[in-house]
Amino acid sequence: MKPPVVLLLVLGIILGPVYYGYCLHLSGTTAQTYSLVERAERWVTPDGAILRFRGGLGYKPQPIELAPQMNQVKLRLQFSLDAAAAADAVRGHYQASLLEQDHPVFERAIDVEVRPGRTYSYEIGPVEIAYAARYLFLLEEVGAPAATPAVTLVLIEKVDKPNKPVVWTGLGLLVIAFMIQLHALWTARRRPHEP
Repeated sequence: MKPPVVLLLVLGIILGPVYYGYCLHLSGTTAQTYSLVERAERWVTPDGAILRFRGGLGYKPQPIELAPQMNQVKLRLQFSLDAAAAADAVRGHYQASLLEQDHPVFERAIDVEVRPGRTYSYEIGPVEIAYAARYLFLLEEVGAPAATPAVTLVLIEKVDKPNKPVVWTGLGLLVIAFMIQLHALWTARRRPHEP
């Protein structure tokens, strides 16, 4: 592989997948951490409404203060299982929702497989917050898991938004590098057969 092709590949990887992955998974700072412990079939929300869970148990609704100066925000759910709680991995199905009053900001179905002594993480977002308000995070168990993992909710603020032109430039450089390399291989294969 020629040095210009290697340079294009390296630049393409850095500007494309590496930059994009950094923005979504590594940028941002932890603003708050909540332990979700209590579970029940129904809860009274801070505004006095009664919230019922039909398919299983729901964790106590967690109020979260969010504002535009925190943008973008991301929520990370961490499921952990004590080694003494179960011998095998525990599978669970959850429904996660973030509400602003009665309006859902997002709803996600989460399938979890937690091994004893390990932590399983699931990230939601990043989400753009339009205005400051008290939001409500809900986590519902769908069905009854064999064992109940401990759940931690981590609020991450100031997550970088990937610059689309930079990402597309990186992907374009990768395509160009592959096309040049394919052309060089095709030319090298044809050359021995020429008279």
